[in-house]
Amino acid sequence: MRSTPGRLHSRLGTSVPTRSRRLTTLTHQLPNRRCRQHRSDYQGRRQVIGPNLLPDRIWRALCRDKDLEGGVGGAKLRAARCYLYTTLTGTSLYQAPIPLSLPSNALRMHYESFVFHMNDRLAGALADYAHGYLTDLGISDEHVS
Repeated sequence: MRSTPGRLHSRLGTSVPTRSRRLTTLTHQLPNRRCRQHRSDYQGRRQVIGPNLLPDRIWRALCRDKDLEGGVGGAKLRAARCYLYTTLTGTSLYQAPIPLSLPSNALRMHYESFVFHMNDRLAGALADYAHGYLTDLGISDEHVS
């Protein structure tokens, strides 16, 4: 004998709408609970992240230690700083402060190319730097992004 929805509901003791509401509630609560545990204070980060983000000497050392191409003339360093700023603050570069904004199309294109061509070594090195940078600022209980 095939179970009909009514028989199945009576055996389970709840109706479909009740179970459906419970499942919907649970699915909405789980991500929110996880997000609350790992929420980053991007507004607070925007107030403390300053012009010392990825100094030239650290960029050169990072490139040397990770066998990365550092670029010529500072354009790659500027793109790396912009990438770190957007990652750490969740802010668009259109809203970034002057040293980290990209006022020209050429700079924006260079930045987009930098991000598009970023390899795993560079991404890992920048993530490690970002974690250390946050720790130095006293932010050790948040994820990098």
